[in-house]
Amino acid sequence: MAEHLIFHDCAEEVKRGIADYWTRKTPRLERLLQHFPDDQRHTRLYVRRHPKRYEAHVALRLPTGTLVAEADAKDYLEALDVLSDRLAAEIRRHKEVIRRDGAYRRRRPRSAVVADASVPLAAHRRAQDKAAFLEQLRPVLMTLRDHAHRELVLAQLQDEIKPGALTTSDLLDETAALAWERFDDRPPERPLDQWLVELLHEVLDARAREPVAAVSLEDRLPPGGSRFEADNAWVVENEPFWDEPAWLTLDEVLPSDKAPEPWQELAAEEQRRWILRRLSELPRRQRRAFSLCAMEGWDEQDVAMLQQRSPEEVRADMEAVREFLREQIEKFDRGESGQKGSPPPG
Repeated sequence: MAEHLIFHDCAEEVKRGIADYWTRKTPRLERLLQHFPDDQRHTRLYVRRHPKRYEAHVALRLPTGTLVAEADAKDYLEALDVLSDRLAAEIRRHKEVIRRDGAYRRRRPRSAVVADASVPLAAHRRAQDKAAFLEQLRPVLMTLRDHAHRELVLAQLQDEIKPGALTTSDLLDETAALAWERFDDRPPERPLDQWLVELLHEVLDARAREPVAAVSLEDRLPPGGSRFEADNAWVVENEPFWDEPAWLTLDEVLPSDKAPEPWQELAAEEQRRWILRRLSELPRRQRRAFSLCAMEGWDEQDVAMLQQRSPEEVRADMEAVREFLREQIEKFDRGESGQKGSPPPG
């Protein structure tokens, strides 16, 4: 992270002290910013010495906006303490806004794509033009890519599918084939994306019922066979403007919750794996409801319709999963991360 320090009316010894103390403050901030590219983060710290106090300002420029904080104290150590705390709070608030906006943006394109696809899909099905049907369906399936990838990884973690036996592309292809076969039977009141998610879950659950050789979670796996990974194949090769699946972060699953310092020490990939492990311990229906709402931007009413139950039941599941994850985070903070917590009922 690039830094620019500006001093006004500060002696050389004070400048060195400020620079040294700020250096000790930045690792905490960098942990909060680890999902932002390092070369797109720039900090400008300004410190002015007054006769009986120190005035400090900081501006943090990110690709998603500029955050500012200020502090005023009798000495520069206290001023920097307050300043770093306030900036950390601003970073958390900014990440929460990004998370909410991200869910909204994910929901809007999905709705638009689905609305645009329904009518031509019906026409291609009537004309028995399977190639045109599948081509029209692909953009809709791509909106389900992250969910498909995550569910596949979780099935691997639960020993339901052997790592490498199924790719994200396989899962989406089989979902598309099933959609072609059953399109005429789709209930007219069912939104297309909900219906496709139902088919995707059906395909995945059918694969999960197939016999699979037992492999320990800690066993060494061949290259490309990690339980925490799922090959994307044509999803990336044929759709070059689609990035790799979005990172799974604590900001997504527990927005507004302050992560403990030990958690912030983890690298992004370690955080992702920890979250996936915990989610894999939950009942399937409960976990899927949480995933669709918290990470895909679905409304509780949409998930309730998909799972054929009430919005209140979905809401209760959301709270139960969040409480379970908070308990696991607390265990992690106490150094009990190796213990496996009991999932909430449901």
